[in-house]
Amino acid sequence: MTRPATRETVAQIIRECRTRRGINQKDLAKRIRVTPATVSNYETGRASVSSEMLFKIMTALDYMVVFRPVETESKKYYRKIKQEAKDAK
Repeated sequence: MTRPATRETVAQIIRECRTRRGINQKDLAKRIRVTPATVSNYETGRASVSSEMLFKIMTALDYMVVFRPVETESKKYYRKIKQEAKDAK
């Protein structure tokens, strides 16, 4: 099972992708229309990044983003109950 990314993990990914592309925080900030301080806050984990902003950042850095739904405990429970009902037949 894949775990949801933490704020720190997202911060590391943003910084690594930006530096791999050779773009500084100021230039990224211009591309996504935020302040350089906001980019810094994203990269240090001091600010949360919405899925929309993460998409915007990665698009500006020319990376493809794929969002996958996270399986919740209730979905697992439902799936288990459904399987048990099938097995009982």
